[in-house]
Amino acid sequence: MVYCGAEGRIVAVSRKVYFIADAHLGANAAVERSTVPALLRLLDEVKREESALYVLGDLFDFWFEFRSSTTNIHPAVIAKLYELAAAGCQLGFAGGNHDVWMLDFLRRELGAQVSDGWMEREIQGKRVCMAHGDGLRSGDTGYKILKKILRSRVNIALYRQLPASIGVPLALSCSRASRKTSVSEMSRIADKLFREVALRKFEEGFDLVVLGHVHMPYDRAQGEKRFLIVGDWIENLSYLVMEGGRITHKSWKPT
Repeated sequence: MVYCGAEGRIVAVSRKVYFIADAHLGANAAVERSTVPALLRLLDEVKREESALYVLGDLFDFWFEFRSSTTNIHPAVIAKLYELAAAGCQLGFAGGNHDVWMLDFLRRELGAQVSDGWMEREIQGKRVCMAHGDGLRSGDTGYKILKKILRSRVNIALYRQLPASIGVPLALSCSRASRKTSVSEMSRIADKLFREVALRKFEEGFDLVVLGHVHMPYDRAQGEKRFLIVGDWIENLSYLVMEGGRITHKSWKPT
């Protein structure tokens, strides 16, 4: 449930709130034999507890609505999201660098709250600012230019003209080529995001800053304020749970 609070802020009302990111469904069939069933069980838990769910980008490794068809990867996950929406669970999605083109579908089909940038919410008495996390740190100029190109309405319309049989393999091959980051590099990026992004958001009055994208769980406090990176649903099966104003990192244990 959501309502507009003081100063028009969007207030999320839920006994429990879950955050996930970076499942990259469709990237690795062998890995997904275990990660997808685990994800479906987590979504069942969200539904059972009538909780809220925020997905902070890259749920899918590629999602696109072509002129004649739509990317159809793991329909069981999409079906589960329909179940959550029908059960009245609040759904929020921050578009990632791999699946930002999914937002129109989520808004249209699931009535989800979506954003291709920052999502600002008041949750359980805390001011929360969340996003996928790509393109936020200083430098990385080449990627920031590429991001603008990929999200251009003109370029999206042009790509939509491609047959899915060409567009999907092309996108997935580019995705695989771009995903090679060491643990030490991820740690360096996370520290930089804390200094350059989280501290600024804290000064703006936010209590929690939550990101995805880095694929490594990260948690750092500044007084009573906290910066968290969810971590991925590929190797870590990590997620966040917020209850009673307290947010906790968890890791799903496959059965």
